[in-house]
Amino acid sequence: MNAPASDTVPAALLAAVVRPNPRVAFRDIAGQVVVVVPDARKVHQLNPTGSWLWRALSEEARKAGPAGAPLPELLRSFGAHFGLEAPAAAADVAAFLATLQQEGALEVTPSDALRQAGYAPAGELGAAEAEVPS
Repeated sequence: MNAPASDTVPAALLAAVVRPNPRVAFRDIAGQVVVVVPDARKVHQLNPTGSWLWRALSEEARKAGPAGAPLPELLRSFGAHFGLEAPAAAADVAAFLATLQQEGALEVTPSDALRQAGYAPAGELGAAEAEVPS
């Protein structure tokens, strides 16, 4: 059964690991995260929601080590923190991560399971869709 578009999220996101690009610098200034992407020559001042996501992602990535942070836990934390159902949380997180990945601020890598299934390399967050687990 296909879920409505609002209930879907890229399959790559659900089975990916994410970490801040090691060449990116960031600081929390008065509750807002500022991300400097030297390769793109850009500075991003994140809004409060984006700042919360960046801090959570950075902490999860630090715990996970070089492999990066698995996304399902971040999605659950985000939804719980902002009072969102799984599909809405996943859609918001997917859009945020896709933007930062395109800017070079994040590294998104398919999980081992996706690699074994022949999934394409990182950079194709929107290539496939899957139902969001509740």
